[in-house]
Amino acid sequence: MLEIDDGRTYAIDQLSKRADLTSALQFHLGCAHHVTEWVEPAFRALMKIPFKDISREIAHLMGPDAFYILSQAHTAIRDHLNILAFYPSDPIESVRCFRPGRCTEAWVSQWWQGVAKHLLHPDSGKSGREILGMLEEVSIPGMCRNCQKENVDWVKQTGVMTKADEYFEGAVEQIVAAYGSRDKGKAAATAVEDDEA
Repeated sequence: MLEIDDGRTYAIDQLSKRADLTSALQFHLGCAHHVTEWVEPAFRALMKIPFKDISREIAHLMGPDAFYILSQAHTAIRDHLNILAFYPSDPIESVRCFRPGRCTEAWVSQWWQGVAKHLLHPDSGKSGREILGMLEEVSIPGMCRNCQKENVDWVKQTGVMTKADEYFEGAVEQIVAAYGSRDKGKAAATAVEDDEA
């Protein structure tokens, strides 16, 4: 024990190496013991867990305030994805379209048969960013390239497919404001060391 220069740093280092240090436990310990450099990455990992897989134990370790932020973000993301799935963007016909009307039908069909299913799939749903990538790569059957490009570009420009990322980052910002960030964690650790000296 006498060989350890800084007990706090040693404990943080040793705990970080443990395989049984879950994101929820890391978040809890980070908040309880002012290891704020753990708070943000642990919360990001918790946000990536599907909400249905958040157990009572995880919620308990997070605490009511952090769990509320997490649940509100998950709800906002789910609501947004539901709205995206059920209300496809209005089709845009390119001025260079050589199949007017048919491209519109193809876009709506692709939205219902492809995009909506990917947004709503309970187990392997795709993010808006992933769907944008897919729309750029695939050739939509029955739709000319000009119309497809204009429709995909319009969806990209509106930002609706990446809105879930904003909800995610907004929740992280709330947690960082309430519990601290990596930079604050380093400052807090230095302050504790100064107090002990």
